[in-house]
Amino acid sequence: MSDAAQQYIEYWSRPEADRDGDELDLTTLVETDPQTAIGVMDEIMHQTDDRLILSVIGAGELEDLMSRPDADTYLEDIVRRARADPNWRYAFCCMYTTGFQNDSVRRECESIIARYGRS
Repeated sequence: MSDAAQQYIEYWSRPEADRDGDELDLTTLVETDPQTAIGVMDEIMHQTDDRLILSVIGAGELEDLMSRPDADTYLEDIVRRARADPNWRYAFCCMYTTGFQNDSVRRECESIIARYGRS
């Protein structure tokens, strides 16, 4: 497992009082290297079923990725993962689309969220 995936899981596994607010590598990767960020998210999705971690990644880094102006570049890959894997689907359905810059990405994501629902 990559250092970024391990760091993310360890950080969000701590009690809330022990989270120091440090910038996580995955958060930075979403901004600087989205393809690598997707790979790290995939590692996390396959390492844990922890609903807190999955919801945070969905409403955090995954939502940030899909909010990018170039999100249509990643949409097909992310949707494929969400349809195939229950952890990806859970995280996907934790996104809120109001900040999405790309209207077609927002509509597609809203359609999938409506289909699977928010658990």
